[in-house]
Amino acid sequence: GAVEQHGSTDTGLPPAPPFFRFGDTAESEKALTAAGFTDAKTEVLPLVWDASQPSDALDLIYKSVVRMPMILNAQPEPARERIHEAILAGAEERRDGTAIRFAFPAAMVTGHVGDR
Repeated sequence: GAVEQHGSTDTGLPPAPPFFRFGDTAESEKALTAAGFTDAKTEVLPLVWDASQPSDALDLIYKSVVRMPMILNAQPEPARERIHEAILAGAEERRDGTAIRFAFPAAMVTGHVGDR
């Protein structure tokens, strides 16, 4: 929400697929079935990433995803600074002792190919 609060997602970038499209169990299973798989099933994996400092959240954003750095770099400098500050503050709110914990549940969708 830091971008929506302090900047804009309307940056002139070309349209992109919905970021959480495959986080929807029904959509994931539908896509796998359309690709020829059978018995599609989804399991949610409760993944957690521990960081040691708030700036690790910015490193994660800039080094592990594609579109968000493009959106951030398209912001005017004052807006980008406010977005960074909001991300850092939000990260610190997740501190649990010495670690900053980020929950990143993942949907693992499996299926079978052929007559199996």
